[in-house]
Amino acid sequence: LQPYSGMTGYNGIIARLQQAASDPMVDGILLDMDTPGGMVAGAFDCADIIARVRDIKPVWALANDMNCSAGQLLASAASRRLVTQTARTGSIGVMMAHSNYGAALEKQGVEITLIYSGSHKVDGNPYSHLPDDVRETLQSRMDATRRMFAQKVSAYTGLSVQAVLDTEAAVYSGQEAIDAGLADELVNSTDAITVMRDALDARKSRLSGGRMTKETQSTTVSATASQADVTGVVPATEGENASAAQPDVNAQITAAVAAENSRIMGILNCEEAHGREEQARVLAETPGMTVETARRILA
Repeated sequence: LQPYSGMTGYNGIIARLQQAASDPMVDGILLDMDTPGGMVAGAFDCADIIARVRDIKPVWALANDMNCSAGQLLASAASRRLVTQTARTGSIGVMMAHSNYGAALEKQGVEITLIYSGSHKVDGNPYSHLPDDVRETLQSRMDATRRMFAQKVSAYTGLSVQAVLDTEAAVYSGQEAIDAGLADELVNSTDAITVMRDALDARKSRLSGGRMTKETQSTTVSATASQADVTGVVPATEGENASAAQPDVNAQITAAVAAENSRIMGILNCEEAHGREEQARVLAETPGMTVETARRILA
């Protein structure tokens, strides 16, 4: 779920969302986000899962202190989007880079010969100049992916596709994101859980006609804060038995982490990965890639 220190992959986010969505003790989910973005692969599927879960339970996103690019895509799928006064958001665009190391290698006396079958097999290789036709193809893909990005944000937020495209991948700070329609509310990050808890309580009160006691609210916020330290996807819980449910949740998280670590190490250490360590690493980072599938690819 967390293959690198301080970072959570799309697969980890999805796993935690599914866990929280199926937990009857969870009233809502807060995504505490601090990300400049991520890979295209997996981002759109993850955003769709967030949108799916928000139809089951409220899913809020907090830009603390950044949710740009793929981070903005995920935040857009949430029920409500919070930003801090210095949060950086937006950057609704895509990019890729091509490097040509041919001249540098030649100076070192290294000559690369690519042996291949299929005229497009080595398009974009890093050992030669990028031909104009290949560049045009890659640019077309970037434009198509950006439009797909804009369409998703539009569907999630209600902004028009053109309005999203007109941002030209600009980055917004704090209140600017609200003015641009990419966020809903400015908060202090330390107040985010309380703001969400109060909103959920008010919603419950409207639906049931009842009111929660101040004591219950205090207990709930405390339980939620404890859960936040463990999961990174902060569920708002309720009731006297919330703390009693923690060991079961922790056990589930531990099991999920162990399973993910086992998957990653299984790919990296399989016999087929010997001599192909770089490709094995890429496969291990791919959400949903099983050890069996990776072995077949590496064979």
